[in-house]
Amino acid sequence: MNAHPDAKLIELGQQFDQAKAEALVLEKERIRLRKEYGALAQAAGLTDDPKDHKAHFAIMKRCGYRGANARFLAKHSQAIKLMKAIHRAKATTLEGFAVKAAAVAFDQSDFEVSDPIPTDVAERMLYRLARDMAKAVKPATPAPSQLDALIAAHQASWAALDAACKVTDDAFGTPAEAAAEKTQAKASDVTFAAISSIIEHPYASIEELKRGVAYVIGHHRATGDGDLGEWLLGLANHLTEEGSSCA
Repeated sequence: MNAHPDAKLIELGQQFDQAKAEALVLEKERIRLRKEYGALAQAAGLTDDPKDHKAHFAIMKRCGYRGANARFLAKHSQAIKLMKAIHRAKATTLEGFAVKAAAVAFDQSDFEVSDPIPTDVAERMLYRLARDMAKAVKPATPAPSQLDALIAAHQASWAALDAACKVTDDAFGTPAEAAAEKTQAKASDVTFAAISSIIEHPYASIEELKRGVAYVIGHHRATGDGDLGEWLLGLANHLTEEGSSCA
């Protein structure tokens, strides 16, 4: 039985998923104990004055918050190290690119940390991922597929939404405003469904995945529409659930 081309990367992804899951559990406990610590500190009449710091630390230790915080930070640090290892690894299959996409989208809003990965950094990494996808295949004229129709449908829905927004702007302060807003809301729902169809498309090759990702990123960059991190994470989750692969 031949080994999977991205076996090491997929193993890193599994370790990464495990570390994230454990960090999320520890995060919930940390938040619970932080609230308990806050209530105890308030009841004791403690302030931010340096003279109260020793008493603060004593309460943190006694209620368990200090230990819970240390355990979360250690597991979160492990997830960050795995994330960086995934960034450095090369991908040649859909499963491999799914692992890398999930790593790129990590830490945008998953945890309450002092220095989450900034959105602009994630976007640059997404572009790098799309570039790597392009290098993974030889340039070729893509065969027609359902993806082409999904992209065309999204482009049409976006044009309709843009037109609806202009009508709403023109109707501002007039009796027609309420009806225009309803039409705009419906157009927005159609556009959201259209981009979701691209994200959830059953990709059958790296070339097709590359086109889908390039379109989603290009649309976001051109219009500012949507949350790019959430879109890519949704795509990564979808690919993982589908179990698609292409050597």
